[in-house]
Amino acid sequence: MDIKNTGRLIAALRKEQHMTQKELAELLYLSDRTISKWERGAGTPLEPLEAKPEDDTHAISVETIDGEYYVSVQHVMTKEHHIAFMAYLTGDKLYLNRLYPEGDAASRFPRIGMGTLYVYCTDDGLYRKYIRRERKA
Repeated sequence: MDIKNTGRLIAALRKEQHMTQKELAELLYLSDRTISKWERGAGTPLEPLEAKPEDDTHAISVETIDGEYYVSVQHVMTKEHHIAFMAYLTGDKLYLNRLYPEGDAASRFPRIGMGTLYVYCTDDGLYRKYIRRERKA
């Protein structure tokens, strides 16, 4: 299937579900600009990263402190087995913090809406956690 047909298919399926580009984007943790780009045939969805969802041994905790996300993982931090980095990916920005053995498995990121947090363990690989936009009451 070529790019134009892929875009037409995405648009048709979205409209069939009575969704806006923005609603589909939020469901997929993307920006509405990305959905528009796909539907116009200016790009295609890539295969997802091989990141596993967080699990019991790699539980990612997110708190809001002083207007920032404070991200931590209860994990050993030895030279042989540690969290090497944490990254926060939004629709148009990537924040990357390198972590060091025998340090804390924690980082701060700007609180800028929805995105995906990635945590890389030197033994077990890449893990992810989605951050959704907070709903106003």
